[in-house]
Amino acid sequence: MEQETPSPKDLALLFVLNEQAAGSLSAGLHDAIQRTFEKLNAHLSKRLGSGGYHALLKRAFVLAAAEHPKLSMAQVGDHGKLEGLDAAFSDHESAELTEACVAILACLIDLLDMFIGRKLRMRMLNDVWPSAALTGKDGPEGESHG
Repeated sequence: MEQETPSPKDLALLFVLNEQAAGSLSAGLHDAIQRTFEKLNAHLSKRLGSGGYHALLKRAFVLAAAEHPKLSMAQVGDHGKLEGLDAAFSDHESAELTEACVAILACLIDLLDMFIGRKLRMRMLNDVWPSAALTGKDGPEGESHG
């Protein structure tokens, strides 16, 4: 039986949860989200150039802000880092912050899919999170599984 490739949102959640599991017990979801973006920044900047990654992240941010208006109070900084999220979302809005960040990640993954294709996207993301077991019909090696 062929396994379906996870959706961009499912991948985004998988990566955040993977980072949360890899973090210390005292580190929370917010720290996991920060590490997720830091890893993507480091890895994708090597492949796409820092300008390419920055442009994709800014576009993903704008797309996600359409569904999460509070993101308009934050921004993508010069070095591809999300700035102002804590000011945009209060402590009691952590679930909304998580949803907004997952939406940004999902939009970024979707943009990668559009620009470089699903096979290369999956391969690149598998390089960032090899323990996340990214498989599907377009698995990390671009091979069919089934």
